[in-house]
Formats: sequence, structure tokens, C-alpha cells
Amino acid sequence: MTESHFFQRRTFGISHGLLILMIVFFFVPFSLRGARMAVNRTENNVKDWLPDSFRETEELAWFAGHFVSEQFVLATWPDCNASDQRYRMLVDKLRHESATGLEQMPEEQAEYRRARQLGDELKLFYSGSYHQNWGGQDERWLIDQDGQWFYITPAGKLFRWDGKANLVNYAQRRLQRAMGRYELRGQ
Repeated sequence: MTESHFFQRRTFGISHGLLILMIVFFFVPFSLRGARMAVNRTENNVKDWLPDSFRETEELAWFAGHFVSEQFVLATWPDCNASDQRYRMLVDKLRHESATGLEQMPEEQAEYRRARQLGDELKLFYSGSYHQNWGGQDERWLIDQDGQWFYITPAGKLFRWDGKANLVNYAQRRLQRAMGRYELRGQ
């Protein structure tokens, strides 16, 4: 009696080769989705590896409370102090840049402050691209620290996108766009 090759043997009436292929094709989509989710959630947060007892940890917490998405720039040079002319010029230029265009219109200044406060509360930030007009409303897109997308329309209305970022919903959106029936949904 000749012994058959491993892949030709049968279990439950199915050859081992076919059974292995079925298992692989069943688990590959789950592993790819898991890998994509892991990459999307990968973080290298300084707060995770700075001890609580360090003075720098307290400074980092202060900056996080005052700057959007904990992004900031610290500029200094040797002998930098409040009486240094270069320091005063830098401060004056920064103040001028942050106030440009708002000093003559108080209602726009109040609206700007309200928008800035809302952006800080939601921890919205620029993702590297505004994805302008992705949904066909000439909108711009922002993202929060948890990966939730928001878009703002030219009229100034902010919406949280309730769509899903997966292959099925992507295909559905593409089909709806091709048929001219896609509308952005948000809350």
C-alpha cells in the first residue's frame, strides 16, 4: 500500500491542501484589518516615557493645555532674555502674525476665538492635507487625536463625519459618487 502525500489526504472529505487554503483565505482579511488598525493606532507619546517626577513632565502638561494637539515650537539661543532686542522683535512679529486681519472687525475676532476654542476642546488638528472637496461640498477636513474625522463647510459649519473607513463603505461611496447621489453625512 502506498502512502499518499500529506496534501492529498482527506479530513472530513476535504483534502488537506484545500483545507489549508480555506483556513488561510479565511484568516488573511482579519489579519490585514488588524495590521491596519494597529498601524493607525500606533503612538509614540512622550508622556508615556517621561517619569511623573520630572519638571519637564509638568512643562509638557502645561504646553498641552495651551497648544492645539500638543504641537509647539520652542525657540531660544544663548543669552536669550526679556531685555534682548532679538527676543523682543520675535515676540512682536509673532503677536503681529496672530492678530493680522482681525483687529478691525470685532465680530470676526469673536468668531475666530469661538472657533479656536471649539478646535481646542475637540483637539482637532491638520492631518497633512485638508482633503478639500472630498465630499463635494468644498469642505475641508480635520482629525482629532482619536482618529475621528470632522469637516467644515465654506459657510463655517462644523460636522463630525459618521461614515466608516472600511472597504465596503468605500466601495458604496464610490458607487454613489459615480451615480451622483453621494451626500456627506455628519452630526
